[in-house]
Amino acid sequence: MILKRNSSTLFVVFLLIFSALIVLFLSSKVVKGIKFKNEINVRVCKVQSGNVQEQIDVKVFIKSKNYKEYYGNQLRVKKLYVRHGDYVEKGQKLLSFDNNDIMTQYTQAKIQLENAMLQKNQMIITRDNFKKQRIAIQEEINRLRESQEDNESFIAELEESFEDKKAISSKNSLTLSDYSDEIDKLVKESEGLRKISLELERQMDNIPEITDDQIKLLDNAIVLAESSLKNISDKIEISKDITADFSGVITSVKINEGSYTQPGSVILVLQDLQNVKGISLIPQQNISSVKIGQEIVINDPIGVYNGKIISISDLAVNSNSYLNIVSEDMRDNYLVADIEILNPNDKLKVDFDLNGKINLDNTTDILRIPIECVLYDESNTPYVFIVKNDIAYKNTIYPGRVFNNYIEIVGGLTLNDSIILNPPKNLSNSSKVKVVSNK
Repeated sequence: MILKRNSSTLFVVFLLIFSALIVLFLSSKVVKGIKFKNEINVRVCKVQSGNVQEQIDVKVFIKSKNYKEYYGNQLRVKKLYVRHGDYVEKGQKLLSFDNNDIMTQYTQAKIQLENAMLQKNQMIITRDNFKKQRIAIQEEINRLRESQEDNESFIAELEESFEDKKAISSKNSLTLSDYSDEIDKLVKESEGLRKISLELERQMDNIPEITDDQIKLLDNAIVLAESSLKNISDKIEISKDITADFSGVITSVKINEGSYTQPGSVILVLQDLQNVKGISLIPQQNISSVKIGQEIVINDPIGVYNGKIISISDLAVNSNSYLNIVSEDMRDNYLVADIEILNPNDKLKVDFDLNGKINLDNTTDILRIPIECVLYDESNTPYVFIVKNDIAYKNTIYPGRVFNNYIEIVGGLTLNDSIILNPPKNLSNSSKVKVVSNK
């Protein structure tokens, strides 16, 4: 009986001890669960230092390396040999004009020039002939005047001798009557010479005088005729058949056979779609940073392409008019950078616009953290969470430049500080955290 009672007591004691152990075990689980429940799982990274290459985000427009626009010239299209989308070989005829009217104008202008030159030559010959006539008449007048002067001098001598009643010479003895007859004869000769001289002077005065101004007028007529002929010759040059400058595809046809073209208007566009290049518009604030030879990475869903800047325009262009687009984001003037695509493929099509990044030359040794670490408070002040001894502390930072997915830290952090990536919304200052991964 006593043995049975002891067994029952022992069983009760064992049951009580077992129950106490179960309660103790469950209590520890609850406490531990509460403890784990108060911790926030986070991912952290270290503040890093190193060289970071600056980049500029740009749009890259794919264009043909070989691009040719053909313009109108007021002539009628006689024959159109191509359609939109046709592939043509270099030298292949694309279009011919009806230039019959121009050829007629050319013939007329050529005749006008020849006539103007003939008129000038004839005028010069006539002027030279008139000049020779004047010289001959003037020489005759001078000869007559000399004879007249000789007669008048001789008359004076006779009259002096007559008055002194002297002989005219030692060999001849003249009477007073002889003196008188000789003087009358010489006077008549002088009068005749004078009349002839006057008649010759009248004839010389009647010879037309061709002035330098008259020759100049003919020179001007020649210049005008030459200019007219040159203009028509230029029209003939541009009225020649249009042929392809290179092998490619006709990407635009803006004219119909039989219609007249307008000067300055594009009527055909030829592009080499197999050889493409990139074009980027560089804004004013980045002009000093972008240089020839810099690399550019084009990262687009159709592929990743590497390129190099091979030229930069000297003059700024308006983006909307240059690219024939209307964009509120691109209304200013830009410099045009030509880009050689180093690894093109058949997915790269003309007129695609892709996203690219220009790698600048300068790199800087800086402190940096991933952008996803940074938060902003109500006053737009940037901050991060630093982890120390499994506690997250809110820490104000002073950011600098942005490089790809990183941001420069000017102040507020030190090298190798542990900061939280993508801080959870329920994270606050002095929160208990559990680091689940490191970046």
